[in-house]
Amino acid sequence: MDHGLRRALAGARAALLLAVPGCSLIFGADEPPLPPPAPVDWEERIAEAEASGDLQRCVALAEELQQVARHDDAVALLQPFARAAETRVLAVPELAEVLRRAQRYLDAAAVQEELAAELEEPQRSWLYQAAAADRERGQDYGGALADLRRALEGSELAPKDEQALSRWLAFQTGQPENAADAVALLQSHPDPDKRLAGALFLEEERFEDELTVLAGALGDEDARVVRACARAFCARAAPAQAPQVASLLRHTDAEARVAAARALGRIGGTAEVPALLAALDPDDRALFRAARLSLERLTGHSIGAEIDPAPEERAAIAAAWRAWWSEHAPQP
Repeated sequence: MDHGLRRALAGARAALLLAVPGCSLIFGADEPPLPPPAPVDWEERIAEAEASGDLQRCVALAEELQQVARHDDAVALLQPFARAAETRVLAVPELAEVLRRAQRYLDAAAVQEELAAELEEPQRSWLYQAAAADRERGQDYGGALADLRRALEGSELAPKDEQALSRWLAFQTGQPENAADAVALLQSHPDPDKRLAGALFLEEERFEDELTVLAGALGDEDARVVRACARAFCARAAPAQAPQVASLLRHTDAEARVAAARALGRIGGTAEVPALLAALDPDDRALFRAARLSLERLTGHSIGAEIDPAPEERAAIAAAWRAWWSEHAPQP
């Protein structure tokens, strides 16, 4: 740039700085720093709001207090209004919202339940529904279900809706009250502990399509679930399920293998003998014993008098069984 032009621009800038207030912003001149904000006297503001007796003013201040993490002060500010008869109906929902922001969900539910018990419909139902949602957030699922039932008092609840409530509670708590809820847990819950709760319930209860349900769970990724379902499936299986039970002899879970070996002595036939012979593992004492007993029941033949032979004797007994079967197996 020409030196003369530079000097002209510098002169114009100096003139503007003198003649036009604030034009330093255009040229990026340093501005004096802004003064720091005055500190907030929260105690004074709380005292003034309390003295005013104005609910809306206190609600607004409670929100500000929570923005600076003074949750207890926010709650304390609204509690007197929630207790007073003349402001209670308006104040309780506001207090519940403050408690939610503080993640005190069960406290929020409690204040709404207390007010709901004093009111008529429809406010009563609204409050119980809100309390149910807060109890669910606080993982008190039994309390949530109780609040939902209170909200529905006086209403004709269809059986399917009752079932839906029961299913919801079972899904949240892992505590089924009936076989249908347990099946839902077993088949659908992402938490293996909840699936196990369903499987254990079904192990003790008879239910519709039980063999189909139990067989479907044998591929569960959790060994505990497989174990419980295998026990129940093998205990209830009929001869028609013998091939499926025999396939469990190759399962990775030891308890499932033993349950299958025992069941085949009850429901199996000569078609299952080869699978039982393969299960005569000298190194697996429990499986060997179960398979040996089932072979004796299915064939009417026995080898060896020792009930619980040592590993080397088990190997000899297994070899003797296979040799015997090769001679006595039905010919095609």
